[in-house]
Amino acid sequence: MMPDPAPVVRRGPEAWDDAARIARAWDPEEVADARGFARRAGRNPGSTVLVAGAGSGAVGAALGPILAWNEPSGRWLSLWIPAGLHATAQARALWREIVAHGAGHGVSHLRMQMPVDRGADMAYLAARGFVEIERSQRVSLRIDVEPPPVVAPEGLELITLAARPELFGQILEVDREAIPDIPGDGADVPSAAYWRARLDDGTYRASTTVFVVDEDGRALAYAVLHHHAGRDDVADHDFTATRRDARGRGLAALVKRAQARAAWAEGVRVLRAYNHLDNAAMRAVNDALGYIRASDTASLRWDRPPA
Repeated sequence: MMPDPAPVVRRGPEAWDDAARIARAWDPEEVADARGFARRAGRNPGSTVLVAGAGSGAVGAALGPILAWNEPSGRWLSLWIPAGLHATAQARALWREIVAHGAGHGVSHLRMQMPVDRGADMAYLAARGFVEIERSQRVSLRIDVEPPPVVAPEGLELITLAARPELFGQILEVDREAIPDIPGDGADVPSAAYWRARLDDGTYRASTTVFVVDEDGRALAYAVLHHHAGRDDVADHDFTATRRDARGRGLAALVKRAQARAAWAEGVRVLRAYNHLDNAAMRAVNDALGYIRASDTASLRWDRPPA
């Protein structure tokens, strides 16, 4: 008997709808629809969305447009393999295509995050050479009632980026100062182009959920929410950052409370965050604000074997 042929691996726009369906079946908290997967595919040829197989036996993956550690040879990988399909031809074909696609576009290493309670997925990734390098906690806050108004302390102004667009450059300054202090394996400092792309496509909303704390014309802290094309009721905390000389004044909690109130008005009912286990300061802020901890998430790395 001849072996069954390897499943056809589809990519690009024809894979977006199926990838969204697979991802949402794998994780009910997945927020992306086809539009979200179009964003994940990005404009860089090193990014793509892949689906192997068809119907209930299909598996999917996305190599996102975000570089790993701002290195052109690294990519963030998202992977969705339904229970019971890890040893199938579909899963093998998908991995071969991920590796081949990466090789064709100069990708030498991959990063991804996986909930540690996903035992079959963790085993699948370990068998392919992924190693755990750190862990983060996933937390979320349900907003069931409208949060109260937020008032900045005397001498400070709490405004949206749209209200003071001239502070955009200072947000980048805060990033360059604060993000290297975040525990973990080389957090990326986003560029102006990174920001502008997300402001332009609505992922970041300057008029509603990007807040800045200003003191006499100097931005001390800011926070930005990541909105999703496929789920208006869920948003993620992408960055919350404070200048070193302004820490200890409660500014992170201040901007997060303002975000929660603004998010409610935008129809968001769940806020999510991911924090390195060693990031004690932000974990304390989230605890004080009532965020609930879920399963921890492993940060994994794969390096292409030497030729």
